[in-house]
Amino acid sequence: MEKIYKILVVFGLLMFAISYSIRARERKFRQYFFSKRIPLSFPGAPSDPALGLPAPEQSAATRSASASSPRPNGGSGPYLVSVLVSKEEIAEAEDLENQLFFTLGTADERQLAVSDRQTGDPVADLLLDERSDALIFDPTTRMIFSYSSEGALTIIRQSSRSSYKIMQRMLVPKEGQSLALDPQKGRIYLYTDGSVFVYANE
Repeated sequence: MEKIYKILVVFGLLMFAISYSIRARERKFRQYFFSKRIPLSFPGAPSDPALGLPAPEQSAATRSASASSPRPNGGSGPYLVSVLVSKEEIAEAEDLENQLFFTLGTADERQLAVSDRQTGDPVADLLLDERSDALIFDPTTRMIFSYSSEGALTIIRQSSRSSYKIMQRMLVPKEGQSLALDPQKGRIYLYTDGSVFVYANE
């Protein structure tokens, strides 16, 4: 009996060590904060390429897709862009590596539903405070960015294919037009009618 007890203790310590190791390897989350507001030349104008901002019009046909946008001092790089959908449409994003599809829940529009891209089978779900009107998934950081036109941005971490956790919820301008993410600089761009609001985690 004593040997069994020792084995169980060792097994418990081993599982604790493995769990701690996995958490230690997980990238530390850095919260986003408001950085600046950039006025556009006129309401509804695309961003100025000289500012190095993504132009939402470039990816209006593909929601939450990778778009190549001009950067300062020449060069180019991928931005992840999601154009806001209307109340009759549904925001969506994809995790191509894990073959997952992110969208709104059918029972509750405040629910983020995760399903298998091939079979359509549900994998996970997460209840948010507001309906998501724009979704971006960053495959590098495994973060999901959910914007609600009610004035909130929710950042969610994907720990595994079926595990998700809300890391931050920010109050942001209402009725935005599109959402963009620069994964290299860790900046979020929220386009409104006449301005771009920039949020950074550095």
